[in-house]
Amino acid sequence: MTEKARIRTSDFATASLSVMSAMRADRELCDVVLSVDGTDVTVSAHRVVLAAASPYFRAMFSSGMLESRESVVRLADTEVGALRSLVDYAYTGEISVDDSNVDALFLAAHQFQFTEVVYCCEEILIYRIDPSNCISWAKTAQEYDCSLLRRIANRCVAYNVLSLAEIDDGLMALSFDDFANILAMDELVVDSEEQVIELVKKWVGKQAEPPANAEATLLQNCVRWPLLNLKLPSEETVKASSHNSEDVGDTEIPPYRSGSPAVLVAAGGSCHCKHHSDDHAVAYANSYSPIHDSWKAFPSLNHSRYALAVVNASGSLYAVGGLQFVGTSESFELPKRCNFVERYDSESKRWIDVSPMGVSRSGEFCVEMGGRIYACGNGKIDHAMSAESYDPQLDKWQFISAPELNSVVVEKMLHVDGMLHALAFQNFPGLVHLKYDPVVDKWVELFVRGDYGNFIRESFVTLGHSFFSFNCDGSVSQMDTRTGEWSEFGRHATMGMITMVGHDNKIYALNGSEFLWMDVRMKNWIASESPSPVADRSGAAPLDGINY
Repeated sequence: MTEKARIRTSDFATASLSVMSAMRADRELCDVVLSVDGTDVTVSAHRVVLAAASPYFRAMFSSGMLESRESVVRLADTEVGALRSLVDYAYTGEISVDDSNVDALFLAAHQFQFTEVVYCCEEILIYRIDPSNCISWAKTAQEYDCSLLRRIANRCVAYNVLSLAEIDDGLMALSFDDFANILAMDELVVDSEEQVIELVKKWVGKQAEPPANAEATLLQNCVRWPLLNLKLPSEETVKASSHNSEDVGDTEIPPYRSGSPAVLVAAGGSCHCKHHSDDHAVAYANSYSPIHDSWKAFPSLNHSRYALAVVNASGSLYAVGGLQFVGTSESFELPKRCNFVERYDSESKRWIDVSPMGVSRSGEFCVEMGGRIYACGNGKIDHAMSAESYDPQLDKWQFISAPELNSVVVEKMLHVDGMLHALAFQNFPGLVHLKYDPVVDKWVELFVRGDYGNFIRESFVTLGHSFFSFNCDGSVSQMDTRTGEWSEFGRHATMGMITMVGHDNKIYALNGSEFLWMDVRMKNWIASESPSPVADRSGAAPLDGINY
């Protein structure tokens, strides 16, 4: 009987490359020297290793080119440090990329076809894109065929298209295809399709020799005519600058442009730690960039807390109240409401303690209105309701009249049409809707909804004249604040989403592991990257008008 044996060493390839790297350091069995034009720098290597790591070198060494027979290969337009790093990468599979070397590495990796290194460089370069350079980055990305870089740059152009059209000739210098691609994007930020028509006419007017039928083609393919409640233009009528063709009829209306999601900040929260049996409060914060569709670290709060309110008021961001874990009761910490208030200072890039509230509060008790911050309730059953307002200019809180209700929990404070609204629950009769007029300092009870048992909610959000209630059974209820009438809005995908923000036709839902947003006109939820590190019950607010 023939004896058989088989061996498989799991780290053989890694070990072999490690040995070859050591051999290269000693120039042992190296069979090629890379020389950088214009310098006396040389880099020794093994052809087979370079060929295995790079299609560029594989073609060079195996195609019968002159370099395949030369022991010294001269390379033009190459940065020395980048070349050395890429050769090291071919032997180790490791490379360090940062702001100091990303430009040179990006160019060299593209030149020598180190695809994974190109992707790594893109992940850094996308954070350099802003409205001042997005058009040039879009052109660079197209030149180097970098899909991620191009997607982010085009998104930035779409988000800022109106301002770029006013101040940047680069937008008007885009090619027909590139300009058409921008105008066709769902993310294009315009107030109406009339502005898209204006952009088309301006682009055509800026061209010395526009392509044949350019205006007609752009108008027909890029303008979402049914959203204008107008008639679709024929080619002839477009040329005549009138829109009198056949009626739209049963033409399917294209989706609203989703536009740009808001720049958000999520601060504080509760997080489970492997060193503790229970959750604990955190102070860290994250900001969401819609251009990059990703979160990054934001300066941490001074005080760890969760179930806090984050409010944008008078051009500043405030973190108000919340719950802290203080002291212990047997094996677990007890949460305690706090009255801390912190303001984010955009110059020093840090949070600063300002005057505390008169009462400790937690939950969705806080809202901005008219440049002031209003707080009502404290996140638990109030036997003696209180309310107060904060003047950012004076850094001062003062008590205002409180709703004349007992044994009530304020679930959400909202601002609609210059009036303060509070949604509160009582054991009986149920949901109570209150309105506060700051001019007369008085609360009015608008209505009571008694079906409390069928109305267990996860969160409330306000947009325009509507309240949206996200209920624990997966349903969404919508109330018109002008009539007090409720209707069913649909279903939601936000179960467990404690932190929810409404802003500019969009609702944002966030918990420790997921981040979703929806344009209420289209009712479609879009999943995006969640913050890292993650926390539940954070406070969140948009950063409109705040330099961060």
